[in-house]
Amino acid sequence: MKSYFMCIVISTPVLIMYLLGTVKFIFDHEGNSCEMTYMFEYPEYVHIPLQKEIQQQYPRYGLYVYGEGFTVSRLRAMHFSGIPVLFIPGNAGSHHQVRSLASISLRKSLKDRTPFHFDFFTVDLQGEYSALYGGVLKEQIEFVSHCIRKILKFYGGKIDSVIIIGHSMGGIVGKGVLLDPNMISQVNTIIMLATPHEAALVFDTSIATIYQKLQSSGAPTNKSEMLTISVGGGPRDVLVNSNQIIDRTADLNVLTTHVPGVWKSTDHVSILWCKEFLLAIIRALFDCVDMVARYPRISSNKQHRLEVFNYHLLQRCCGKKMDQYQAKVQFRLGGEWVEDIRRQYTWKAADRIGSKNISQLYLMIRLIGIEDHLTIQTTRLEVKDWLFICSASAIQGHSRVCEWGWNLTNKSRIIPDGTYKKKTADLDLVELKTQRLTHIVIRIPSSIFHKGLSIDVDLHRKSDRILKFQNQPMAAYWGFGKLGTIESNIGDVRYEVDLASDTDSVLLKVINVQCEQQNHRHHATIELLEPCSNGISQVRHFAYENLMPKTLKVQTKNAVDGGKGVGNVPLKLKFTLDPKCRYTIEVFSGGYIETLSTAVRDRWPNLYGVMAGLLLLALATQLDHEAGLFKSTITTVVTLALCVGIGIGPEGFVSLALLQIFAVVICCAVVIFGSTVYNMAQRFLTRALKFSPMWSEWLIGALNQLPLIAPTILLSMVPVTCGALSMFIFVGLQFLKLTRIYEDYLEELLLASLRSNFINRFRDKTKKPSSGEQIQGDTHTDGKQIVFQLILFLTWCIAAIPAIPSVLTWAKNYRFSVKLSTEDPLLKTCWIILVGCGSTGIKWIPPSTPDYYSQAIAIIIRILGWTALAVTGIGYPSQYQYLMPPLITVAVALITIRSLINISS
Repeated sequence: MKSYFMCIVISTPVLIMYLLGTVKFIFDHEGNSCEMTYMFEYPEYVHIPLQKEIQQQYPRYGLYVYGEGFTVSRLRAMHFSGIPVLFIPGNAGSHHQVRSLASISLRKSLKDRTPFHFDFFTVDLQGEYSALYGGVLKEQIEFVSHCIRKILKFYGGKIDSVIIIGHSMGGIVGKGVLLDPNMISQVNTIIMLATPHEAALVFDTSIATIYQKLQSSGAPTNKSEMLTISVGGGPRDVLVNSNQIIDRTADLNVLTTHVPGVWKSTDHVSILWCKEFLLAIIRALFDCVDMVARYPRISSNKQHRLEVFNYHLLQRCCGKKMDQYQAKVQFRLGGEWVEDIRRQYTWKAADRIGSKNISQLYLMIRLIGIEDHLTIQTTRLEVKDWLFICSASAIQGHSRVCEWGWNLTNKSRIIPDGTYKKKTADLDLVELKTQRLTHIVIRIPSSIFHKGLSIDVDLHRKSDRILKFQNQPMAAYWGFGKLGTIESNIGDVRYEVDLASDTDSVLLKVINVQCEQQNHRHHATIELLEPCSNGISQVRHFAYENLMPKTLKVQTKNAVDGGKGVGNVPLKLKFTLDPKCRYTIEVFSGGYIETLSTAVRDRWPNLYGVMAGLLLLALATQLDHEAGLFKSTITTVVTLALCVGIGIGPEGFVSLALLQIFAVVICCAVVIFGSTVYNMAQRFLTRALKFSPMWSEWLIGALNQLPLIAPTILLSMVPVTCGALSMFIFVGLQFLKLTRIYEDYLEELLLASLRSNFINRFRDKTKKPSSGEQIQGDTHTDGKQIVFQLILFLTWCIAAIPAIPSVLTWAKNYRFSVKLSTEDPLLKTCWIILVGCGSTGIKWIPPSTPDYYSQAIAIIIRILGWTALAVTGIGYPSQYQYLMPPLITVAVALITIRSLINISS
């Protein structure tokens, strides 16, 4: 009893902290600032009939094409003249979700008057649960393969491949199509939006096998000319976090918080209608079209397509369309060349407005001195080619100028700003000086001169602007403490801070801002760059009207290496400051609650395996009759050492607390609602089977009392429905059994008390212990039976969790087929064994000396419990979650065998 209360004392505070982190993770996010995408005309979905045998094989699914307005009549006639794009909805998603993408694409083709357009096809997958049920996932993959073949037939050989855009599990379905070698050549590009490439929950072997094949080094996407892109929504997406969207086999991984022109986090659904993001995707698709081909199609050059998506999703430097840049550019004669020898300065077009009209202005920055890094920031410079490097070898007037230069514009990028459009470029001068070039040149056409145009130049030594902030030991663990301070000077634009790789979050506070001019509308941008991928970053702004502290949480700490993180690669904070101001910015660890929320986000899938392991250990203890202090100490020490050693110590205490809460809830339900549930079951049988109440009551009693009736009925349901349904009904019957055991226990307890009082009044003190005392002992045994059955019921509930997707799928498809033919064989076997063993009436075995059977079985079940804990802490837990029902099944089978041995003896 003391050990039980000790567990409560330790686990309860851990659970409270875990819940605080959960609330922080789910609810504490920036508001959704995306602009909604609207349709211009009424959207319609034209059904495309498939071959009769395919439609009979997949009666639940359908293929559609999206149309608006005048395009619908052409689509109804099955006349397709565009470039095919297939949208695949995700888990429980709808084919209607294609409308935002398709509508933006249609409007762009009409606005730009392009000689081509895109045909957006979509599949109706009936909102099925592909994320948790492998049978559904396999069927969807097969159906989409047939749809791709059907779509390509419409184009008569003019188009030989499609573009796939998959949302959530739709991305996995799209990649799963490529497991068929014959389908690789029929897919040109696959774009996966909020797709979990590391699943949080994998309850059957089919999903685990598909994931392992897709993530293996020999995956088909690694050997083809197909382009794969994975995009995540960032912090707002609590269903698929940024750790999960990293695809080790993809050509590009990016978050919407990094996409130029977006810089916003999207939740799991808004990524499909966020106008800023969808515009970037559509523009990239339009830029990928090969206009030289006789029939417009997506370019077959994978490298070109990758460059296009890199431009639009990673480092857009200029306009909304990616143009080919001339590597070598000839400068015009007659322009004005200005060389400013200052290392830091700001050039303003307002100072030149009204002066002598010239065609071009060239700002020259000489590559001399000890400075090895150049940062240039432009404001409202709307020109395509503007940044060059050259050798000033020509003479114009009294100065040297350049005749031509190498184009460096592609090394610049647009940056987020709360007021104006800005671009920035960071140039490594050490590398450039080795090429014997003398000047960096910024070209500014006079035709774009206006008051808002300015150029900031910051020539500096990079080592002076890179700071390294290391976590203090306590700050890193508890999530508090100051890491360091940045103090800039007037003219400084760029600062960088390297953070320790174990950082979970950072808090940024602007302590002081002093500008050259009073009431200056200053603006600073801070980016958190994560080492997992170029496209993983977040942005925060400090503007003159908003200097509130900002928090940045690391998103991809456990994204690679099987969930073990990115090693010792540091994170980086990148500061872009207003050069007209002096800043003092302090950097702190993000706080204890932020650390907890990050732990919840990354580690909550561990709970399922840990709870399964702890329940198996509890069963072993019950079977061993709470054997001596030595065995209990050994079990506790080994369990703690195992949990701490593999890094699931916090989850162990949280799982222990959750199991205690579940036990209390079940006990309360048995005490308060037991009779209510029993009466509901009786009324259900009365209506469903049209029995009289007396016959329904007799049937329920027979299911609980007669050992052969319940397993016979439940097991006979398996071949005609599914094993998961039998498992669910079995759990319900076990709850009714708990209520009956509790009622019998109360009745026996009351009778024992009455008998004991009566016998104590008249018994002879010289005789042996009375029958009342014997009854008291029997009542104690009944109490042990209730505790044992309660632990068994919790174990069955944990084992039945993977049956939920199967039951939901069976219920959703009941109108098509009574039998679920795609159930996982391993899980089906587990349900059969659990139902068969549990329905025989497992009872708590009273102590007997010596009881070799119980001790041996208890040792085996302890090993099974430790195995469940061990596999949970190895790599990503989803790789081994499907092993929990088999481990529980072995334990229950052993306990059943022990019960049968006791009965026969």
